[in-house]
Amino acid sequence: MRILGLDITSRAVRGALVRSTLRKADVEALVEAPIGDDGAQGVAAAIRQAIDQLDRPPDSVIAALDGDEVSLRALEMPAGAARKIADVLPFELEPLLPLDIAEMLVDHQIIARDATTLRVLAGAAPKQRVEARLALLEHASVAPRELAAGAASLDALGALLPSTAEDGDVTLVHLDLTSADVCVLEGGKCAFARTLSLGTDGEGRPTRALLDALVQTLASHRAGSSPPMPAPERVLVSGDFPSSEAAGDAVEAIGEALGVPAEPLPLGHVLAGSGAAADVEGDPRGGVGPALRFAKAVALAARPASRGHHINLRQGELASSPDLGELRQHTGLFVAAGVALVLGLGFMLGARYYGAVQERDDKRAQLEEVTETLFGHGTASAPDAQRMIDDASRPPDDPLPRFDAFAVLDALSGAIPDTVQHDTRSLRIKIDDQSNDGDLEISGTVQSIADRDNIVTQLGGNDCFEDIEPGPTSPAPDGAVNYRLSAKIRCPGAPPPAKKGRSARNDRNDRSDARGAR
Repeated sequence: MRILGLDITSRAVRGALVRSTLRKADVEALVEAPIGDDGAQGVAAAIRQAIDQLDRPPDSVIAALDGDEVSLRALEMPAGAARKIADVLPFELEPLLPLDIAEMLVDHQIIARDATTLRVLAGAAPKQRVEARLALLEHASVAPRELAAGAASLDALGALLPSTAEDGDVTLVHLDLTSADVCVLEGGKCAFARTLSLGTDGEGRPTRALLDALVQTLASHRAGSSPPMPAPERVLVSGDFPSSEAAGDAVEAIGEALGVPAEPLPLGHVLAGSGAAADVEGDPRGGVGPALRFAKAVALAARPASRGHHINLRQGELASSPDLGELRQHTGLFVAAGVALVLGLGFMLGARYYGAVQERDDKRAQLEEVTETLFGHGTASAPDAQRMIDDASRPPDDPLPRFDAFAVLDALSGAIPDTVQHDTRSLRIKIDDQSNDGDLEISGTVQSIADRDNIVTQLGGNDCFEDIEPGPTSPAPDGAVNYRLSAKIRCPGAPPPAKKGRSARNDRNDRSDARGAR
């Protein structure tokens, strides 16, 4: 992922492009554009000019809010407050800030922790100042993913300079024409950060007032620590120096003022062999000294490669959403995870398929063995086995009559049209279950003799009824007609009628009397 760190100073916009991967971070390019005299318009134009110097746009941009607009304080609280620190921190900061905490944006980063104590560096900035900086960047068509807090932004240099985490307490001093940033690292973590509103003399040399303020600031920090801290073991200096000689003079002056050895920030080791080496070699100022002015921009760009969370003033409604660059950073991881998922799914489906095939083959072998035992010949086909079971369970002679009393009722019901209002007074069915012949007698009430004749006609259309004889009729209430008819039951192809005197156990007589309306 290509991250551009933007350092907006009083005279220029400086950028450092860092390629950040899971294992390391390399500086690819250093860009710079002077700021004109037309205020915010000049700053926005310088930002665009700096970005245009890159071969292609960065994936993400990280900027910072000026240190004189941010309050940075080291706080100590119980270790149990770690999970609720976002809720606790505003109450801890409220009595220490000049503005209402509701008008501030607050974030923090961990300094150190043990079993009982949690030390954090808290940053707070007025919401209006953060909105103004974001609006300025937006005017230059830049939407930063993070907005660092003043001098605390220098601590990410540890991602490029591992020695800052190995050499105990290290003090970083970054000088500019109008300000100076001081950042004290303890084990690579920012334990103290302060921006002094004093700068260099225009030639890159710290003024006497700046040196005195620097000594007083660090002495106050050491005295306020519990227990009091000793003098810094190492001081690394960076800033806007016109030449390597000016950088050397500034380093010497700071070392003498603090009473400890000071040295230039070893940024040259970071740039050597990188894509930005050409930018340093082509600098008309000459040497690595002038490249030290990019230290803050490099630190901003290195934040994603630095371990742990860093103070980010883009909070609440001003928080940034993940951009395409952040997703692109993890493209390889997404691809690897997708391949692993597909392979795992394929292996799982293959294993299930193999198991199902094995189970199917076992079941077929069992089916063939069982059918061989039961029917004398085996089959592995389920449909064939089912037909063998059906054939074996079907009796040779079906004992049920081909045309029984229920079939007679069904035929009689179908012979009565839906348009005929019919009441059944009595019904007698006699049928032989061997020869499928018998007698039918029915008495009922219809609305007219024509309705009765209609029933006779419909019944005569059934081949199983012969000799249909309409009986006498008689008047019924409401002008209806009582009727009676009889018929012989004999279906085509049935055997001859049983002789008289045949055993009664060969006959089935179904008689039913029903009254109702159809």
